[in-house]
Amino acid sequence: MAKYKPIPWKRSWIATTGFYEEHYEAFSGATNELYESVQRAPSLVADPTVATQAEFDEYDRHANEAAASLQRSNEILGWDYKTIRSV
Repeated sequence: MAKYKPIPWKRSWIATTGFYEEHYEAFSGATNELYESVQRAPSLVADPTVATQAEFDEYDRHANEAAASLQRSNEILGWDYKTIRSV
């Protein structure tokens, strides 16, 4: 399985207005948290009997942070898209 690689975001791609800068921070935070949770998922599902509660909690923390950041991103843009937690 190919490993996910984060997109190399560049601030120069984002307009310099505060509106887009705030959205950039929320959206890039979400992608970073999703990346972290995706990195942990294979080891958790490969053999869940040896995974610790702390590992599951860490996965959940990253997934929840991603969902919150995506929700914030939607709010900044005035969008009402479903996030990973509302599907």
